[in-house]
Amino acid sequence: MPFLPRLALVMALLYVVQAKDDPRQLGDISVMAEGAAVLCGSSIPAPTKAPTKAPTKHPTKHPTVPATSCPTTTESFDKDSGCATKMADSDEFMDQCTCEWLCKKHASWTTSDSTSMPADAVLGISDTTSRRDVAWRAFLGKIKGSGAHDWVPQACANVCSVGADSAKIKSYGVHNTVITGHSGQAYHHVTALPSTPSGPHSSVAMQLPATMYAVAKAARMKREIVKGDGHQDDQILFEVTMQGIKVLQCITEQHMWKKCCQKPTAWNTAYKYSQYTYSKRFFEQNTDKGSFTGGNCNTDTDDCWKKENPPVSCSVKKSIMVFKICMKKKKVKGGKYPHWVDDTRAESSRCWNPTAKPQCAPQPFGASSVNWEVDPTRTDNLFYSPFKCYKLGSGKADGNCRDSPFTDQARWSLTEGVGF
Repeated sequence: MPFLPRLALVMALLYVVQAKDDPRQLGDISVMAEGAAVLCGSSIPAPTKAPTKAPTKHPTKHPTVPATSCPTTTESFDKDSGCATKMADSDEFMDQCTCEWLCKKHASWTTSDSTSMPADAVLGISDTTSRRDVAWRAFLGKIKGSGAHDWVPQACANVCSVGADSAKIKSYGVHNTVITGHSGQAYHHVTALPSTPSGPHSSVAMQLPATMYAVAKAARMKREIVKGDGHQDDQILFEVTMQGIKVLQCITEQHMWKKCCQKPTAWNTAYKYSQYTYSKRFFEQNTDKGSFTGGNCNTDTDDCWKKENPPVSCSVKKSIMVFKICMKKKKVKGGKYPHWVDDTRAESSRCWNPTAKPQCAPQPFGASSVNWEVDPTRTDNLFYSPFKCYKLGSGKADGNCRDSPFTDQARWSLTEGVGF
């Protein structure tokens, strides 16, 4: 079975963030349903515009679950990973090699796709006499490259060492890359396009601040999920083992110079602040690029950003793979109140590995030896809780169990995926 349909919650989204902190301090970036960005442990606010690239929807077709047999899956999701050791059916997480391979596949911008970056991304000029632009072009190669020393592969290699039930995040970019022509700051001066003289009596092309970086995140998670139909005696507690991967690639766009740049508090008004005057002149000379909207850039109401922290647009892809789902407890009748009872059966009877065996869903969904029924001895025609579906052979022919969304691993990672 192809790999892609098994990925849960794959999303690709373009959004804008105002980088008011050093990119090295980036926290977790979560993409919400409406396209807002939330960063924990950072002062970067939500996007200032609606997404310009719609999310890539996860395939909604569930695996076909045969009614009478459980086929053997012969094609593993990591068959093309190039790793010497492939994942076993019972594995609960990816090893370093497999994780890095999958992580790098989450890159939105690559050298093989020249149109994947934002159309208005700061690119600089190819003139080799400008050391700053030569450095910027080198950065562009690193944010899209697939080599060991490029940014996405480096970030993936770092985060894929994540331990059990923990998360790890790492960024590489302008802020921590040593290269000739770069000052070592978290931003870089780049020639604006079209090339525009910095003043009415100057032939020197203006250069304005910009930045770019890549961020990767990996997490190994175990979550307890209760499924039930609302009745106390019809509930099951499951333990779900998942691994999530997320990759962002971010770059400043030229239209963001419309609010460049906030004048330092102690700036002497008798002198011109070049970053502000250059930005304002750029849009005055290139009206097709829009209008400067930063006002005087000397008060908070002007909403201008500091040159040291240029805003960026980011493309992000993330996925959560479910490796193991185990029936752990069930709530049964007993005494005055129902109570939880541990499921002491062997894992072979109560655990499903949906990535390894997507077409082998447990009973009541299929014919697997794994059984998730509250009471396997029931023979009536009522819904089989907690899944609200008729078991095959129960006298109902609508196939609700066979077509249940719980036969797809995406259903089990849905809640976790929203906040990842």
